[in-house]
Amino acid sequence: MAADGSDPLRLFVSIGLSESKARETLRNEALTALLREAVGQAQGILGPVIDKTVGTLLYNVASRLKDSKRLGHLVEYIATKKIITDLQLNVILWIPLIQQTLIENVALAWSSHRNRLKRQ
Repeated sequence: MAADGSDPLRLFVSIGLSESKARETLRNEALTALLREAVGQAQGILGPVIDKTVGTLLYNVASRLKDSKRLGHLVEYIATKKIITDLQLNVILWIPLIQQTLIENVALAWSSHRNRLKRQ
């Protein structure tokens, strides 16, 4: 079912959200804006009809994404079926955090090692 993007409630229901979940989403302006953007991008790839699986993944990415600059890439991966499960999405969303933690730990270890070498 395709929906006119001017009515966000109908749009969100058309991608598979329950009416109550769509109404709850509309109470959060930031989430509403990000989900509308995600749906618009996905419709640019898939056309006006978005199935429930893709819609659910779009909702999940919009509700969990910390850096909105990554939205376009993630929507493309979802729309082109490179991400097809919530588990895959979780891994993709965690990569920047894991990468940052690794960098911090390596820097800390190197600093500690360098300090030990200076004392010798």
